[in-house]
Amino acid sequence: MNFKKLFVGALASAALLVSGSFTNNAVVHADEATANTTTTAQPQLSKDEIIKKIEDVNSKNIQSLRLRENITVSYKAKKKNNKITVKLELIEKEKPTVAKITYSIAKQKETVYVTDKYVYSKNGKRWVKEKVTNSTTKKLSKKDKKQLNKLRKNIEQRFQKYMSAKNIVENLNNFTQNNVTVTSSNGNYLVSLNNSSEFNNLLKQTMLAFVQTVASKKDTNKIEKSLNVNNFNFVETVDQNTYKLKNLTLNLQVSFNKEFNISVDVTADQFNQHNNLKVPAKVVKHAKSAK
Repeated sequence: MNFKKLFVGALASAALLVSGSFTNNAVVHADEATANTTTTAQPQLSKDEIIKKIEDVNSKNIQSLRLRENITVSYKAKKKNNKITVKLELIEKEKPTVAKITYSIAKQKETVYVTDKYVYSKNGKRWVKEKVTNSTTKKLSKKDKKQLNKLRKNIEQRFQKYMSAKNIVENLNNFTQNNVTVTSSNGNYLVSLNNSSEFNNLLKQTMLAFVQTVASKKDTNKIEKSLNVNNFNFVETVDQNTYKLKNLTLNLQVSFNKEFNISVDVTADQFNQHNNLKVPAKVVKHAKSAK
Protein backbone atom coordinates (compact mmCIF):
# COMPACT_ATOMS: atom_id res chain seq x y z
CA MET A 1 0.00 0.00 0.00
CA ASN A 2 1.45 3.33 -1.08
CA PHE A 3 1.90 5.89 1.69
CA LYS A 4 -0.07 8.45 -0.31
CA LYS A 5 -3.20 6.39 0.24
CA LEU A 6 -2.99 6.91 3.98
CA PHE A 7 -4.46 10.35 3.61
CA VAL A 8 -6.52 10.07 0.45
CA GLY A 9 -10.02 11.27 1.19
CA ALA A 10 -9.01 12.34 4.65
CA LEU A 11 -7.51 15.76 4.33
CA ALA A 12 -7.99 18.85 2.37
CA SER A 13 -6.03 18.62 -0.84
CA ALA A 14 -3.25 20.77 0.53
CA ALA A 15 -2.72 18.55 3.54
CA LEU A 16 -2.72 15.51 1.29
CA LEU A 17 0.07 16.98 -0.78
CA VAL A 18 2.11 17.76 2.33
CA SER A 19 1.71 14.30 3.83
CA GLY A 20 2.64 12.84 0.43
CA SER A 21 5.87 14.82 0.48
CA PHE A 22 6.84 13.08 3.71
CA THR A 23 6.02 9.58 2.63
CA ASN A 24 7.10 9.63 -1.00
CA ASN A 25 10.41 11.30 -0.31
CA ALA A 26 10.87 9.87 3.19
CA VAL A 27 12.39 13.17 4.14
CA VAL A 28 14.15 12.80 7.49
CA HIS A 29 16.58 15.09 9.25
CA ALA A 30 18.43 12.73 11.56
CA ASP A 31 19.72 14.01 14.85
CA GLU A 32 23.05 12.26 15.21
CA ALA A 33 22.89 12.49 18.97
CA THR A 34 19.58 10.62 19.17
CA ALA A 35 19.80 8.16 16.27
CA ASN A 36 20.93 5.33 18.57
CA THR A 37 18.77 3.48 21.06
CA THR A 38 20.08 3.13 24.58
CA THR A 39 18.87 -0.45 24.90
CA THR A 40 20.45 -2.01 21.82
CA ALA A 41 23.92 -2.02 20.37
CA GLN A 42 22.90 -0.77 16.94
CA PRO A 43 25.52 1.24 15.05
CA GLN A 44 24.79 4.91 14.58
CA LEU A 45 22.75 5.48 11.43
CA SER A 46 23.18 8.31 9.00
CA LYS A 47 20.31 10.34 7.60
CA ASP A 48 20.38 8.47 4.27
CA GLU A 49 20.41 5.07 5.99
CA ILE A 50 17.33 5.91 8.05
CA ILE A 51 15.56 7.17 4.93
CA LYS A 52 16.33 4.02 2.96
CA LYS A 53 15.29 1.64 5.73
CA ILE A 54 11.96 3.37 6.30
CA GLU A 55 11.26 3.36 2.56
CA ASP A 56 12.28 -0.25 2.02
CA VAL A 57 10.25 -1.65 4.90
CA ASN A 58 7.04 0.33 4.45
CA SER A 59 6.66 1.27 0.79
CA LYS A 60 5.19 -2.09 -0.28
CA ASN A 61 4.47 -4.00 2.91
CA ILE A 62 1.39 -2.20 4.19
CA GLN A 63 -1.67 -4.14 3.04
CA SER A 64 -4.30 -2.76 5.42
CA LEU A 65 -4.83 0.07 7.87
CA ARG A 66 -7.26 2.17 9.87
CA LEU A 67 -7.61 5.90 9.21
CA ARG A 68 -9.54 8.18 11.56
CA GLU A 69 -10.33 11.83 10.98
CA ASN A 70 -12.15 14.42 13.06
CA ILE A 71 -13.10 17.71 11.44
CA THR A 72 -14.48 20.52 13.59
CA VAL A 73 -15.86 23.71 12.06
CA SER A 74 -16.56 26.62 14.40
CA TYR A 75 -18.27 29.74 13.12
CA LYS A 76 -20.36 32.71 14.12
CA ALA A 77 -23.88 33.24 12.77
CA LYS A 78 -26.37 35.78 14.04
CA LYS A 79 -23.99 36.64 16.89
CA LYS A 80 -24.01 33.02 18.08
CA ASN A 81 -21.11 30.57 18.24
CA ASN A 82 -21.81 27.39 16.29
CA LYS A 83 -19.88 24.16 15.88
CA ILE A 84 -20.16 21.23 13.47
CA THR A 85 -18.17 18.04 13.99
CA VAL A 86 -17.61 15.39 11.33
CA LYS A 87 -16.02 12.05 12.24
CA LEU A 88 -14.71 9.59 9.68
CA GLU A 89 -13.21 6.14 10.09
CA LEU A 90 -11.80 4.24 7.13
CA ILE A 91 -10.63 0.63 7.40
CA GLU A 92 -9.09 -0.54 4.15
CA LYS A 93 -7.24 -3.53 2.75
CA GLU A 94 -5.78 -4.27 -0.67
CA LYS A 95 -5.74 -7.31 -2.95
CA PRO A 96 -8.67 -7.47 -3.31
CA THR A 97 -9.73 -4.01 -2.25
CA VAL A 98 -12.26 -3.85 0.57
CA ALA A 99 -13.02 -0.71 2.55
CA LYS A 100 -15.35 0.00 5.44
CA ILE A 101 -16.18 3.69 5.79
CA THR A 102 -18.06 4.98 8.83
CA TYR A 103 -18.88 8.64 9.16
CA SER A 104 -21.01 10.70 11.49
CA ILE A 105 -22.32 14.25 11.44
CA ALA A 106 -24.04 15.38 14.63
CA LYS A 107 -26.26 12.42 15.59
CA GLN A 108 -26.40 10.90 12.11
CA LYS A 109 -24.11 7.91 11.51
CA GLU A 110 -23.66 5.92 8.30
CA THR A 111 -21.56 2.96 7.17
CA VAL A 112 -20.53 2.17 3.60
CA TYR A 113 -18.61 -0.81 2.21
CA VAL A 114 -16.58 -0.57 -0.99
CA THR A 115 -15.04 -3.37 -3.06
CA ASP A 116 -13.52 -3.57 -6.52
CA LYS A 117 -16.99 -4.30 -7.93
CA TYR A 118 -19.63 -2.77 -5.66
CA VAL A 119 -20.46 0.04 -3.25
CA TYR A 120 -22.81 -1.10 -0.47
CA SER A 121 -24.81 1.57 1.36
CA LYS A 122 -28.06 1.87 3.29
CA ASN A 123 -31.26 3.31 1.90
CA GLY A 124 -33.38 3.65 4.99
CA LYS A 125 -33.14 0.24 6.67
CA ARG A 126 -32.28 -1.64 3.46
CA TRP A 127 -28.84 -2.29 2.03
CA VAL A 128 -28.36 -1.47 -1.64
CA LYS A 129 -25.42 -2.11 -3.95
CA GLU A 130 -24.21 -0.29 -7.01
CA LYS A 131 -21.56 -1.37 -9.47
CA VAL A 132 -18.40 0.67 -9.26
CA THR A 133 -18.15 0.61 -13.05
CA ASN A 134 -21.48 2.42 -13.36
CA SER A 135 -19.78 5.76 -13.75
CA THR A 136 -22.06 8.71 -14.36
CA THR A 137 -19.90 9.67 -17.33
CA LYS A 138 -21.22 6.62 -19.19
CA LYS A 139 -24.68 8.22 -19.20
CA LEU A 140 -23.40 11.44 -20.73
CA SER A 141 -23.65 12.26 -24.41
CA LYS A 142 -20.50 12.53 -26.52
CA LYS A 143 -20.83 16.31 -26.42
CA ASP A 144 -21.11 16.36 -22.61
CA LYS A 145 -18.18 13.97 -22.23
CA LYS A 146 -16.09 16.23 -24.45
CA GLN A 147 -16.99 19.28 -22.35
CA LEU A 148 -16.25 17.39 -19.12
CA ASN A 149 -12.83 16.28 -20.37
CA LYS A 150 -12.10 19.84 -21.46
CA LEU A 151 -13.02 21.11 -17.99
CA ARG A 152 -10.81 18.51 -16.29
CA LYS A 153 -7.89 19.42 -18.53
CA ASN A 154 -8.42 23.13 -17.83
CA ILE A 155 -8.45 22.56 -14.06
CA GLU A 156 -5.30 20.47 -14.24
CA GLN A 157 -3.52 23.07 -16.36
CA ARG A 158 -4.50 25.91 -14.01
CA PHE A 159 -3.31 23.95 -11.00
CA GLN A 160 0.01 23.01 -12.59
CA LYS A 161 0.58 26.58 -13.78
CA TYR A 162 0.00 27.98 -10.30
CA MET A 163 2.19 25.35 -8.64
CA SER A 164 5.02 25.97 -11.11
CA ALA A 165 4.85 29.74 -10.79
CA LYS A 166 5.04 29.57 -7.01
CA ASN A 167 7.61 26.74 -6.92
CA ILE A 168 5.41 25.27 -4.19
CA VAL A 169 6.51 21.63 -4.43
CA GLU A 170 10.19 22.53 -4.47
CA ASN A 171 9.76 24.89 -1.53
CA LEU A 172 7.85 22.30 0.50
CA ASN A 173 10.45 19.63 -0.15
CA ASN A 174 13.32 21.95 0.69
CA PHE A 175 11.66 23.04 3.91
CA THR A 176 10.88 19.51 5.08
CA GLN A 177 14.39 18.32 4.29
CA ASN A 178 15.79 21.00 6.55
CA ASN A 179 13.22 20.92 9.33
CA VAL A 180 11.83 17.41 9.76
CA THR A 181 13.49 15.83 12.81
CA VAL A 182 14.00 12.34 14.17
CA THR A 183 14.25 11.53 17.85
CA SER A 184 14.34 8.24 19.78
CA SER A 185 11.76 7.44 22.44
CA ASN A 186 10.86 4.10 24.04
CA GLY A 187 12.33 2.06 21.19
CA ASN A 188 10.74 4.16 18.43
CA TYR A 189 11.84 6.77 15.93
CA LEU A 190 9.58 9.84 16.07
CA VAL A 191 9.67 11.58 12.71
CA SER A 192 8.07 14.98 13.18
CA LEU A 193 7.48 18.39 11.74
CA ASN A 194 6.30 21.04 14.17
CA ASN A 195 4.37 24.21 13.60
CA SER A 196 6.19 27.18 12.06
CA SER A 197 5.05 30.37 10.33
CA GLU A 198 7.23 29.61 7.28
CA PHE A 199 5.77 26.16 6.72
CA ASN A 200 2.22 27.37 7.39
CA ASN A 201 2.64 29.95 4.66
CA LEU A 202 3.86 27.26 2.24
CA LEU A 203 0.83 25.16 3.12
CA LYS A 204 -1.44 28.16 2.56
CA GLN A 205 0.02 28.59 -0.92
CA THR A 206 -0.69 24.92 -1.62
CA MET A 207 -4.32 25.35 -0.58
CA LEU A 208 -4.66 28.40 -2.77
CA ALA A 209 -3.37 26.36 -5.71
CA PHE A 210 -6.41 24.12 -5.38
CA VAL A 211 -8.76 27.06 -4.83
CA GLN A 212 -7.41 28.63 -8.00
CA THR A 213 -8.53 25.62 -10.05
CA VAL A 214 -12.20 26.41 -9.37
CA ALA A 215 -12.15 30.15 -8.67
CA SER A 216 -11.19 33.21 -10.65
CA LYS A 217 -7.93 35.00 -10.01
CA LYS A 218 -9.86 37.85 -8.37
CA ASP A 219 -11.68 35.51 -5.99
CA THR A 220 -8.45 33.63 -5.25
CA ASN A 221 -6.79 36.91 -4.26
CA LYS A 222 -9.68 37.70 -1.91
CA ILE A 223 -9.42 34.28 -0.29
CA GLU A 224 -5.67 34.67 0.04
CA LYS A 225 -6.20 37.77 2.18
CA SER A 226 -8.69 35.98 4.43
CA LEU A 227 -7.16 32.50 4.74
CA ASN A 228 -4.73 31.68 7.54
CA VAL A 229 -3.04 28.39 8.41
CA ASN A 230 -2.64 28.66 12.17
CA ASN A 231 -1.16 25.29 13.05
CA PHE A 232 0.26 22.16 11.46
CA ASN A 233 1.89 19.24 13.28
CA PHE A 234 2.91 15.86 11.92
CA VAL A 235 4.37 12.89 13.81
CA GLU A 236 5.26 9.49 12.38
CA THR A 237 6.12 6.70 14.85
CA VAL A 238 8.42 3.98 13.50
CA ASP A 239 9.74 0.93 15.33
CA GLN A 240 13.44 1.55 15.83
CA ASN A 241 14.42 -2.10 15.39
CA THR A 242 12.14 -3.19 12.52
CA TYR A 243 11.51 0.22 10.89
CA LYS A 244 7.84 -0.69 10.59
CA LEU A 245 5.37 2.16 10.73
CA LYS A 246 3.26 2.17 13.92
CA ASN A 247 1.12 5.25 13.48
CA LEU A 248 0.80 8.66 11.90
CA THR A 249 -0.82 11.70 13.49
CA LEU A 250 -1.53 15.03 11.88
CA ASN A 251 -3.23 18.21 13.07
CA LEU A 252 -4.19 21.10 10.82
CA GLN A 253 -5.93 24.30 11.96
CA VAL A 254 -7.19 26.90 9.50
CA SER A 255 -9.20 30.11 9.89
CA PHE A 256 -11.06 32.17 7.34
CA ASN A 257 -12.15 35.80 7.73
CA LYS A 258 -11.69 35.41 11.49
CA GLU A 259 -15.17 33.93 11.52
CA PHE A 260 -14.60 30.33 10.47
CA ASN A 261 -12.16 28.04 12.26
CA ILE A 262 -11.48 24.55 10.95
CA SER A 263 -9.54 21.90 12.85
CA VAL A 264 -8.56 18.58 11.25
CA ASP A 265 -7.09 15.71 13.28
CA VAL A 266 -5.97 12.58 11.45
CA THR A 267 -4.60 9.30 12.80
CA ALA A 268 -3.49 6.29 10.76
CA ASP A 269 -2.68 3.07 12.59
CA GLN A 270 -3.44 -0.67 12.89
CA PHE A 271 -1.25 -1.40 9.88
CA ASN A 272 -1.72 -4.95 8.52
CA GLN A 273 -4.26 -5.75 11.23
CA HIS A 274 -7.20 -5.84 8.82
CA ASN A 275 -5.86 -8.11 6.07
CA ASN A 276 -8.95 -10.35 6.35
CA LEU A 277 -11.48 -7.53 6.04
CA LYS A 278 -14.66 -8.55 4.20
CA VAL A 279 -18.09 -7.15 3.53
CA PRO A 280 -20.40 -8.87 6.08
CA ALA A 281 -22.14 -11.87 4.58
CA LYS A 282 -25.60 -10.59 5.57
CA VAL A 283 -24.94 -7.32 3.73
CA VAL A 284 -23.88 -9.17 0.57
CA LYS A 285 -26.85 -11.52 0.81
CA HIS A 286 -29.59 -8.94 1.36
CA ALA A 287 -28.29 -5.97 -0.65
CA LYS A 288 -30.54 -5.07 -3.60
CA SER A 289 -29.15 -3.60 -6.81
CA ALA A 290 -29.64 0.14 -7.03
CA LYS A 291 -31.87 1.32 -9.86
